Amino acid sequence: MNRGLAVLIRVLAAGADVLWASSALDIINVPTALRPEVLALSPQESAAAKNCLHRACIFRQEIRASSGATTLPLLILPEAAPSIRGCCLSCGAVLRAGDSWRCILCAVAVYIALDAVDALLAHLEPA
Repeated sequence: MNRGLAVLIRVLAAGADVLWASSALDIINVPTALRPEVLALSPQESAAAKNCLHRACIFRQEIRASSGATTLPLLILPEAAPSIRGCCLSCGAVLRAGDSWRCILCAVAVYIALDAVDALLAHLEPA
């Protein structure tokens, strides 16, 4: 897993908040103990975390739009091509070995959108 995503998961699980209304999707209340990890992210790792948050924001909007429905929406990005076998259900990217329905960015974004990021902690390697 991309280190940026792993840090994002740890930060959110530790109680940090996302300013969903912010166009930058800023994260606030990052625990002091995790700030050095956040600051040590490379530009690519940081970009992956921001990309994941952007997807989570879209998925949250889809969830809210379906409020009152009897089923959860599929959570598909608006620009995604129609889903085909071997591609991410949410974004259309080609899946890597070990991925099932979604690429890692979309899979983590779904957990974030559902406020279930704690469920991902068991899948992380120790920091």
